[in-house]
Amino acid sequence: MNRKRVEIVAGVCLLVLLCAMLLPAAWAQEQKAAGETSKENEWKPEDFVMHESAGGFQVSPDGKWVVWVRTTADKEKDGRVSNLMLSSLTGKKEIQLTRGTDRNFLPKWSPNGELISFFSSKPRPKPNPDVAGTQLWFISLAGGEPWAVTEFARGMRGYEWIDNDTIIFGAQEEPTLYEREVKKKKDASRVVDDTAHEPPVRLFKFAVKEKKVTRLTDNDDWIQSWDVTRDGKKAVTVHGQYLSYAWDHKIPPKTFLYDLETGKRTELFPEGRIRPFGIQTARDNSGFYIVAPYSTDPRFFT
Repeated sequence: MNRKRVEIVAGVCLLVLLCAMLLPAAWAQEQKAAGETSKENEWKPEDFVMHESAGGFQVSPDGKWVVWVRTTADKEKDGRVSNLMLSSLTGKKEIQLTRGTDRNFLPKWSPNGELISFFSSKPRPKPNPDVAGTQLWFISLAGGEPWAVTEFARGMRGYEWIDNDTIIFGAQEEPTLYEREVKKKKDASRVVDDTAHEPPVRLFKFAVKEKKVTRLTDNDDWIQSWDVTRDGKKAVTVHGQYLSYAWDHKIPPKTFLYDLETGKRTELFPEGRIRPFGIQTARDNSGFYIVAPYSTDPRFFT
């Protein structure tokens, strides 16, 4: 090996040695900087509590607007607050429809797109202790303050517009004589899973202009989920048969197809192995899509 080659080999070895010494230090410095940045961006418990969320998106009938729910935390109220937002789908425009520290949720458009309905815990102008805290409210796209539409003792459990003057909704029946007597006695005790005295949950029709309510089903159990065709003629309903089903899965719910014009109902999936928890009507009223859990266990579907 000549002298020149020896010098080249020695130079390469020295370069490798220097890299071996410097790279760990540079890597350590880089990791330290990354760690500090990561620590700065790390979520803290208060960040989780105070985070904002968006949901409940509903596109207007003309496809130009979307109404949605912005949920934020309120330190003074020590809870979460939800308000309705209106965003343009054709431009960069956003309007806050409701304000305050109330819960406003489940917005839906009237078929003509002139009104937005929603549930709200906002106090009504004339408070009534016998009325549920959350009721159905309307707000006009033409402007102005929202107004309360219903004053139901139990409130609503979901609703759907059928036409510009008709809403179908689920609700528990009015307080029974037994409940009223218990209230008079100021009995604060609560019986868990009191099937014998738990009022049924049924479907009703609400005429908006007349504020008239018509009962559509006469079931004695509890409708847990449902959907109705866009023409309001048929509905699929899932009925709970026992209050403790969520825990023991002993008595499964039943599913029915209702003809809302005649009141006739037909049981679906009578074998009990299909237990829907999500129902969606086909846009052309030709049928329903159903989501149900699957299990190989003979009893439990969790």
